[in-house]
Amino acid sequence: MTLGERVKSWTATEIALIIEAYFRMLRSELEGEVYSKRAVNRKLQEQIGRSPGAIEYKHSNISHILREMGSLYIEGYKPRSNVQEALRSAVQVKRQSSYDLDSLMLKVIDAPDIGPTDYFLAEETPPMVEVPGETLHGHSVGRIDFPRVEAMKRSLGLAGEKLTVQFEQRRLQTLGRKDLAKKVEHVSVSEGDGLGYDIRSYDADGSTRFIEVKTTRRSKEWPFFVSHNEVRLSKEKAGSYYLYRLFRFGNPKQGLYTLQGSLEESCLLRPYDYYAVPRCS
Repeated sequence: MTLGERVKSWTATEIALIIEAYFRMLRSELEGEVYSKRAVNRKLQEQIGRSPGAIEYKHSNISHILREMGSLYIEGYKPRSNVQEALRSAVQVKRQSSYDLDSLMLKVIDAPDIGPTDYFLAEETPPMVEVPGETLHGHSVGRIDFPRVEAMKRSLGLAGEKLTVQFEQRRLQTLGRKDLAKKVEHVSVSEGDGLGYDIRSYDADGSTRFIEVKTTRRSKEWPFFVSHNEVRLSKEKAGSYYLYRLFRFGNPKQGLYTLQGSLEESCLLRPYDYYAVPRCS
């Protein structure tokens, strides 16, 4: 992207063309069809005269807006903030009018349950997620909140927790603590779901590690939900509390990253909803 392109705002015609191209690619991806990002970029260069980098960046802006809306987006275009308001408005209108995408996205989110996976669970560093736009705009404009829909899939969450138990057992065995590996406990199953963590594990010195597991089939940048109880416990047990985020679950490239300590310190938390009953008159 050149300096001139950063200064020169995109016109309504350019915005319409790049949004249409992005949504065609998104629809193809959701339907499992093969398409070429490079070919789409070349065609857009011919249509609007922008550089390949400028087009890539705008596609990433569109991903950012869709994530704000709680919508699936093309994961190959990592969400980028600093969004032109005209683009945000146009993407919101386009997404709200694309009713067919709702059923396609629900089909992807509600894919068949994943059984035990033999894929290696590689640990990665936490992502650097750009969020300034979300702190102002939220994602309430979408008809369906797909991160919430996926987070409610208990079968997916349970599968991720079981794999994390195995991961912890292997970690402790590697550290020479087979005795502690045998003591790793899936407490959300043995004691109930509501403790503020899912797995009780250990460090090499025998100290307890409280692990909350969040699992997604999406990329590592995909948002997740935490409860008030989880936030509270993460503060009370800051020295021993860990959130394990499993991503691309069930995929050969699946992995996890960890956040240690208070979730108020490691995450940008946004109030979401409230438990409510009518007031007595």
